[in-house]
Amino acid sequence: MSEFIKKALDCKGCSRWDRTKEKCKDSLEPTIPDDRGKKYCVSHKDYKTNMPTNGFKLIQPKIKTKVWFVSDLHFGHSSILIFHPWRLEAIGVTKEEFLTDKSKYTEIHDKWLVEKWNNTISKHDTVYILGDVSFGNKEYTEKLLQKLHGKKYLIKGNHDKPVNGLENYFEWVGDLKEVKFTNNQFPFIDPSETFCCELCHYPLLTWNRRPHGSVMVHGHTHSNANTINELTGELRVDVGFDNPYWDYGFVELEKLYNYFKNIIKSHGFSTFQDYVNYLMETQGYRI
Repeated sequence: MSEFIKKALDCKGCSRWDRTKEKCKDSLEPTIPDDRGKKYCVSHKDYKTNMPTNGFKLIQPKIKTKVWFVSDLHFGHSSILIFHPWRLEAIGVTKEEFLTDKSKYTEIHDKWLVEKWNNTISKHDTVYILGDVSFGNKEYTEKLLQKLHGKKYLIKGNHDKPVNGLENYFEWVGDLKEVKFTNNQFPFIDPSETFCCELCHYPLLTWNRRPHGSVMVHGHTHSNANTINELTGELRVDVGFDNPYWDYGFVELEKLYNYFKNIIKSHGFSTFQDYVNYLMETQGYRI
């Protein structure tokens, strides 16, 4: 009941409605005004039978959901803590300590990562995982997936064998996915265009609808593609967990959208289509 708002139906037929106090004389519960301020009776009685009609309904409030992107979580992968020592710093462990018991501190890292996930992502949110979820075995990976909030879509990477047989923990599993977002869904998106994202674990040279302003969202590079993405001016970005672009975390849709909008605005354009037209003219190719 705590997740619902209790609100009565129209009081026509209620014989115990007190117009002065704007409540039912038989109701011990307060009434709740609707959007126009009109109050309704919670405990109705039919004036003919004098029996309660139970004339109330439960309205579930609209839940604000978000869309997230992330890649290269690398659960159960001890070497990732050496390759990206910021993860060790995040769990308060030195490299020397880590080397004394890699297994122990990898588990501590994974517990921290699960908590970070669930403190950021709600159960109702959507998450696009662009590969490399876990290096643990199937049993270990399944226990992790059971804990993670959100409706999860997996774009498979080169280290996702532990996920084989665990597809039921995802809404969808595949190698390449196109997703589109509009102003009707998310008010921060320009109503004159659709934000179209091509999702792949690997950064692509070209992708579907690139000439029409779609963006390429990838992982795999652990931020090492940042420089080439910037130099080419392409609408392409790494959403990996180790990318400082995103403060080493999960990328919310609005933040991703604003990242690309800032690119085109820095060149004096307001739409993705106009910017891509400019790229094709200056770079001399259309792919």
